[in-house]
Amino acid sequence: MLSDYQTIDPKRNLSVKYENLYVIDGQITYLSLVNVELPFVNKCLNAYGWKPHIRIVTPTEAESIHNCVDEEIPLCLLNDNLWYGNIGHALWDGIYPIYQAAAKFGYFDDDFTYLTSEMDNQNALSYNAIKTFCGGEILNH
Repeated sequence: MLSDYQTIDPKRNLSVKYENLYVIDGQITYLSLVNVELPFVNKCLNAYGWKPHIRIVTPTEAESIHNCVDEEIPLCLLNDNLWYGNIGHALWDGIYPIYQAAAKFGYFDDDFTYLTSEMDNQNALSYNAIKTFCGGEILNH
């Protein structure tokens, strides 16, 4: 399957929904038949952005890659959770923006995987709050 995306708030690209992304060689990868300019996902209150690595493939390569998938995650939300040791930052900078983005795309009650960076202190109160809120697992990228 080829990757795709949709934006809401297109003037600022605040919310981006990527579909069919793959982890290839440790990178989150967007599969496309042609080169495409992907929108940035704004992270950390718009201080910087992220977008997936692009891999241009043939339809046969895309199908081959898709057939090798070990695990599929139905809904995964990406956010950097800087200062997550502070429960206020975890709730306001972590949970609130991803919930707002998810709601814009109609995901109000869906459990999701929380994809973030460097959130490995499972003893922090905010770790448990985010884990409870997302209903899925927390993955570090």
